[in-house]
Amino acid sequence: MAKNNTHTYSDKFISGLSRRYGLALYLSAQEEKSTSKLMAEAAELKTWLNHEIENFLASPAYSHGAKKGAMSDILKQIKASALLTRFVLLVLQKGRGEFLAEMLTAVEMLNAEDKGVVSASVVSATTLTSTQKKEVEAFVKKTDPTMKKVNLTAYVDKSLVAGLKIQIGAVEYDSSLSSRLGQLAQSLQQQIVAE
Repeated sequence: MAKNNTHTYSDKFISGLSRRYGLALYLSAQEEKSTSKLMAEAAELKTWLNHEIENFLASPAYSHGAKKGAMSDILKQIKASALLTRFVLLVLQKGRGEFLAEMLTAVEMLNAEDKGVVSASVVSATTLTSTQKKEVEAFVKKTDPTMKKVNLTAYVDKSLVAGLKIQIGAVEYDSSLSSRLGQLAQSLQQQIVAE
């Protein structure tokens, strides 16, 4: 099995299930005082979890034993701790293998939150200047004063026309012109229907 160093997940797509499993793993690592080790192991394991392996783990065509054997080989390769090994095997036993990378991403997010780091994304109609990015970061920090650092990812979407969409975890702030025009059109349609 080959490593894939380009496999990433956006925290927009972290399911509640993955966050719960990730939280259980993260809290166990905190109890064992092995959070730093877990973070290194999670990052290494994620490099192995490419699309092919995720499909393999999700497929009912392969037995639990085959999945356990493949993942055990990968865990040995990365010299995983007993905690991570137990966690991965439990995830497989519960039939949740296809969510493993997402669970590890949830662990990384929880660790970042504990350190006062938040990931946010901003979508704008044009490329933001460094001053505009700093203003967005300041806005994000205002939403939670305990944040020490903002990891901001900026995207351009010309269909917005003007304005911004800012995503902080599961919360989206939408001040785009296209959104406002959509709201106006919907309001007009409701008025026409009501008459």
